[in-house]
Amino acid sequence: MKSFKRISLLLIGILIGVAIILFCLFNQSLVEVDLYIFKSGNLRLWFVVLGSVAFGLFLSGISFLLLLFKHMNRIRKLKKEVVGLNKELTYFRNLPLEREAYGAMDVEEESDEEL
Repeated sequence: MKSFKRISLLLIGILIGVAIILFCLFNQSLVEVDLYIFKSGNLRLWFVVLGSVAFGLFLSGISFLLLLFKHMNRIRKLKKEVVGLNKELTYFRNLPLEREAYGAMDVEEESDEEL
């Protein structure tokens, strides 16, 4: 199963690589990128498209890392809370079951019966 997964990922990678190379070969026309603060000279179309894709991947990676750090902090807090609740549960599980251990409860029951 692992080898099938590796081979399929390798084939998908090769297909994507071939598609990128074909895209670069067929899109050799020159374009001019005009941003508000920057105006480039003549650049190849494939360079502009692949550059914008790379820039988009970079920005999405940064936003993913920021969200990951945010959620990791929350997960850490929740794990600490779970540890505390497990300690409390262990304490309550280890309480004695004999009625004599609860002297205060016997006194309260007697006072309830007198009323």
